[in-house]
Amino acid sequence: MYFPTLLTLGLAVNTLAAPNPILVSRSVNDIKTAIKSVQKSLDSLDTAVRALNSSTDAKALSNIATKATALSTTINTAMTKVMNTQPIGLVGATMIQSAADGLASSVIKVSKDLVKKKVIIQMAGLTQVVGQMLAMQKNQSSGFTNAVVSKVPTLAQGIAIMQGTKANTALDMVIKAYAVNGTAATLPAPSTAVPAPVAAAPAVPVVPKPASDDDGDDGEDDGAAFPSTPDASALASLPGFSPFLRRVPLSPATANADKESMQY
Repeated sequence: MYFPTLLTLGLAVNTLAAPNPILVSRSVNDIKTAIKSVQKSLDSLDTAVRALNSSTDAKALSNIATKATALSTTINTAMTKVMNTQPIGLVGATMIQSAADGLASSVIKVSKDLVKKKVIIQMAGLTQVVGQMLAMQKNQSSGFTNAVVSKVPTLAQGIAIMQGTKANTALDMVIKAYAVNGTAATLPAPSTAVPAPVAAAPAVPVVPKPASDDDGDDGEDDGAAFPSTPDASALASLPGFSPFLRRVPLSPATANADKESMQY
């Protein structure tokens, strides 16, 4: 007598409890869009890194800093977007898999390219600054990965975590490569100091002319002088780097650490 009524009530409860397919579909699209936006920003940073061919190219160095700052903003925006979505289920998880694979590949690619450019960045005296940016972005990357993992079912979380692990492994590799005196960069404690104003125009570091025939006895060059390392004041005027330099104060000894480590 009561069976049909109970069955109808049970079906109604299950229907109400089931995720709204429209919202799930929208969430899948939002998560894919968020992932792809981070990948696009990573690829843009990688292009800037590969364009760096000289330690005295202030424009290229500033472009890297600008792209890195843009990446940080993009990751934060993408993480907020993902956190505002609905759980997507197994089917939705498979739909974002391709985008997640592409993101992991981009992280690995830019990490490898940064390692390739280490000598140039080291000659520019920016090893510590770049290491600081990488540590910050690893922290943000972990937060973004956790946001995505929270939206997929338990059965699919292992795959999402694995992709995040691949990205973190690549970032750990490049952070270690940019370690100064064997110490990898870490995130500093928040500062309450008022940041110094940024100079209106960038100052291009001056490179001395190669020293030649310094002994005066053989008429031949005895070797080019090592390029000078820009000091903190010159670096602070490069667009994009000043925010990171305020987080990582460079003393004269620290600013010259890269140059000294490369001599013999």
